[in-house]
Amino acid sequence: MRKIHAKQAESQTPKYEKREKKNNGKWINVILVLCLVAMVFCGYQIYAIYEEQARGNELNKQMEVYVEYTPVDTQGQTETEGSPLIVDFAALQQKNSEICGWILFEDSVINYPVVRGSDNDYYLTHTSSKDKNNCGAIFMDYHNSADFMDSKTIIYGHRMNNGTMFASLLEYRSQEYYEQHPYGLLATPEKTYVLQVFAAKEIEDDLDNYRTSFTSLEDFCQDIQMLSEDSFIETGVEVQKEDHVVMLSTCVKGDHGKRFVVLARLVDYESYVF
Repeated sequence: MRKIHAKQAESQTPKYEKREKKNNGKWINVILVLCLVAMVFCGYQIYAIYEEQARGNELNKQMEVYVEYTPVDTQGQTETEGSPLIVDFAALQQKNSEICGWILFEDSVINYPVVRGSDNDYYLTHTSSKDKNNCGAIFMDYHNSADFMDSKTIIYGHRMNNGTMFASLLEYRSQEYYEQHPYGLLATPEKTYVLQVFAAKEIEDDLDNYRTSFTSLEDFCQDIQMLSEDSFIETGVEVQKEDHVVMLSTCVKGDHGKRFVVLARLVDYESYVF
């Protein structure tokens, strides 16, 4: 067996260690570069999301130039006569002929046109001006009549993380919030309505909860009663079989199988008792 003298061993060991340290240094550099690339990519993705949300919000706000709103006091009085929500639908419909209403909840960001498309997919990723944007629009279920005269009309909107679109609907988990905001307003080309809130709850995203047609008025009343059960809020509002109900629907954070809905009676503004 060949013997390796101590001096030879000493001279060989440092070379091996240097080679190993050099290789380790290369891997560390590679890992650092990969981490840097990942950080830049994530940063760009976050920027792109916020930029798109800001752009979508700006596109929706551009529609507000066609709307005049006069706050309503506790007696239902305004500083001017007539409807507190005046909308230039002729101008809006030149922008998009599918605009059929305008919804507003005071002291919230909900101040948007309502559109009705040919399906329930397009306006998930397009604004009311038909610009491509994941903020989407506030849109009516395409099965509903555009005049809001169905027994139950469903209106959808995203729950945006920046608090826009229908995100503020989730405030109706609170009884105190409801008592301070018991109604919203809905304008159509024909007239202005009060959206008298009567229930708010989480529901399963299934066909039974999202029915828009009924076999009879009794069937409609049973549907509304079922949707009103276990509401987060107590309102004392009673729905009659001849009423028209609007269901506002948005998603629930962290649970793709559920939705948060606010249900309201559609009442002529002129006949509503504040």
